[in-house]
Amino acid sequence: MDSLREALDSESTYAALMLAFNQFKSKAYEIGLMEQSYGISDQIHVRMHEHRASLNFLICAYMNLAKMYYEKFYWENYRKKQPTEVSSMVSNILKNDSKNIDVKEFQSKIKEENPELELGLKLRNFMQHNVLLSDTISTSFNNDSENIFFNTNTSIPHERVLGKSNIDAKLLDNFANPIDVNILIDKITECISTLHLQVRTLTENKVNQEHVYLINLNHAISTEVNLINKKYEKGMSKATLITEDSQQEIQYYIGWFSPYKHSKEKYRFFLPHSRIEYSKTKQI
Repeated sequence: MDSLREALDSESTYAALMLAFNQFKSKAYEIGLMEQSYGISDQIHVRMHEHRASLNFLICAYMNLAKMYYEKFYWENYRKKQPTEVSSMVSNILKNDSKNIDVKEFQSKIKEENPELELGLKLRNFMQHNVLLSDTISTSFNNDSENIFFNTNTSIPHERVLGKSNIDAKLLDNFANPIDVNILIDKITECISTLHLQVRTLTENKVNQEHVYLINLNHAISTEVNLINKKYEKGMSKATLITEDSQQEIQYYIGWFSPYKHSKEKYRFFLPHSRIEYSKTKQI
């Protein structure tokens, strides 16, 4: 059952990341809409203070979850420049290390090809040891007489993070100044989604085999043994098994793995978030 627990944990971690992503996007959209309704007023600085607090909270949650997933995907603990401990989502599910080299190379490739991921990981460390990431947000709108376009922008000047948490000028050269946090989070989400797809691909057969075993075990316990006093705790079922000589409490599982299938269906397709534009359907 341990393989199924690890598989469900990987889906739960990804689902938490996507929840943080969606909440950040929703909040940014809400702020833009609200501010165009308010317009300029004496309370604008108070409102912007509240908006900054909300967005920084969501950015912190997102960046922490992104780093958590990245390090759960593949992680090495170094001592004296030698890895003393290696862990990966795939090996935890498969219960062997046969794919660790492939997983490490895949993770390195994604990071090398996407400077947004490297910057995101370092910005998370910057927040942990310094200050909140964003102190500048802006809202704008453009009325072209037919439609109104509004935008909420959260940005980070290069000067704010240069030299902090190993963020150097070479890395920052990949980004406009200031850095658009919306674009950055879009790209990080694409990277983590690519890693998550790899976990699913490499572990699908093992998970399916273990799930079949779970179903068969549940069927056998439900139909072939004499049970009394069933009880349920957080998805774990307990029952008393009666034999000729004694009664014995056993544990089995029923339904607790269903969120895994739900998560795979909910996040079946990994969207290219950096290329998505949001608009209302135009009526003709």
